[in-house]
Amino acid sequence: MPHWPLGVIRQANAPTPEATHFRTEIRYTFFVEVLQRFSMSFFSTFAIYFIIWWITLFVVLPLGVRTQAEENDVVPGTVESAPARFRALRVVLLTTVIAAVIHLGWYVLSVKLGYDIDAIPRFAPKFY
Repeated sequence: MPHWPLGVIRQANAPTPEATHFRTEIRYTFFVEVLQRFSMSFFSTFAIYFIIWWITLFVVLPLGVRTQAEENDVVPGTVESAPARFRALRVVLLTTVIAAVIHLGWYVLSVKLGYDIDAIPRFAPKFY
């Protein structure tokens, strides 16, 4: 029976400090292991999605834009080719949807089906 200092009341089913430390250590090692497995794949996937999103943004920006010259409403001090109405929310949402579809295709091909950069020559026709 351990000796408890005066004023300390220990509940009957309360875990001992050693057991608490052991459980904390198990939780910590499990968390570190999960983080090590998850971090590289998650952060790499997010980085690739971000690159795809950024490239897609420049593809989507000119879609559906009407210039001030086309609208016959040129604001003094601006060029005629400036957009008449810039719809940022529409551009961001369309970019996000298109980038998500492209990213899903990349994810399925590379992660699920196992294709990588070395698989490209297998799809190219041989002309010799």
